[in-house]
Amino acid sequence: MKNEHPAKDQISAWAIACSLSAASKEMIDQNIRVQCLEPVLQSAYWISLTEENNLVFSNENLVRIAAGKLAIPRISCLLRNPIKSLGAIATLIKIRSVYLQKNHTMEQVRILMLAGLETTVCYLNFHSYSKSIMTDESGKIDFYLKDRFLGSVACSTNNLWQTIDRNTHEEPSVIVTFKDLITAYRGALGKIDPLVDAAEKNVLIRGRIPLIEKFSYISRIAMKEVPIPKTL
Repeated sequence: MKNEHPAKDQISAWAIACSLSAASKEMIDQNIRVQCLEPVLQSAYWISLTEENNLVFSNENLVRIAAGKLAIPRISCLLRNPIKSLGAIATLIKIRSVYLQKNHTMEQVRILMLAGLETTVCYLNFHSYSKSIMTDESGKIDFYLKDRFLGSVACSTNNLWQTIDRNTHEEPSVIVTFKDLITAYRGALGKIDPLVDAAEKNVLIRGRIPLIEKFSYISRIAMKEVPIPKTL
């Protein structure tokens, strides 16, 4: 999935697909019964949310779904394997329930954080303006809720950024620590105010500040362009 190259006008839709995939994988790790979503770029206009290509949306419709609007998948693909297609749709509904969950938990925040990081990673890798900002950057950023690991982003050897869902215990360039569940939840949804939250000590940042400043800026760009899939 990380080596796929979306078209210029497809980046936001691809970011949605990748974030849904990250959410589904973390839910499986938490023993939640969902189908693993593995997005595939079918063309510059169509994205499948499954490797079997049985749940396919146009770029526009995928963005519409994430924005909570009505959108229909490609019917011919849906009918190839109706049982698996229904399983993928059920997974989208369960991901929606995680976003809508009022009682915040560590498990919920983990799912949303990894989905949010994957959205930003797509912009780091494929959005031309974002790539230009990160041209000379590398390293690893770890995210924590107090002392509990939430996820990482790191620049791999092929100069592509990637989301990491397990603590590798490699020395990070930056450590971002959220003080509580509510702050971590807001962070996962891109709702952190860098100035206010830092001043109020809701977020503690240690390490290479220029790297996290650039990452945060690109994250805000991504979150403005990509609807949060809370109304799937």
